[in-house]
Amino acid sequence: MDKSLDLALIRFIYDRTGLLERDQPFEYMTQMFEDLRGASNEANQTEYVTAALKTFGGEDGLETKRIRRYDRNIKSDLDTINEARDDSLTLRYYQYIAVFFAEYYLDLLSEDEDELKRTFNSFTRDEFVSINRNPLSITDTSEIHSLAYWMATGSGKTYIAHLNYYQFKRHIGADSVDNIIRIAPREQIARQHVDEFTENGIN
Repeated sequence: MDKSLDLALIRFIYDRTGLLERDQPFEYMTQMFEDLRGASNEANQTEYVTAALKTFGGEDGLETKRIRRYDRNIKSDLDTINEARDDSLTLRYYQYIAVFFAEYYLDLLSEDEDELKRTFNSFTRDEFVSINRNPLSITDTSEIHSLAYWMATGSGKTYIAHLNYYQFKRHIGADSVDNIIRIAPREQIARQHVDEFTENGIN
């Protein structure tokens, strides 16, 4: 795929996790997570931890302790949701990847947002120059206070949003969450979202 068609943030995360040099990063992740799902039954880790370590770790990727910490956080958030549900929610591999990347991004943001801005600008400058496009340039840290998903209908974005709620509280601080606005195209869908929040223990 032409690199100019890819989203800059996902390419930045691919770069930081050692995936950018692969010809088809998502297809590689898919294969790794399908092959290694359930390869570990460690306490306080998800069934995907081995896949995450193999996929996002290594010499050019993330540190092992960081990957394990993110995985433990995801399991903790999922356990919190499942405590409120009548049936247990499990994550498909692509949902796990989406939540893992959100965990990583929010961690970078909460650690040092100025450093995140600097490294992101440096990455996009090099990437966009290589394809003869004007580079992105973030000048205000408020510009990196957003995160969006581009996922198919029925892929579980609602449940990911519920996990994001706990991720946001952990990284940004529970006391800083005064209110949340959930936007829906119709009132019926908005009410459905409220019911789903309640079902998952988010009031």
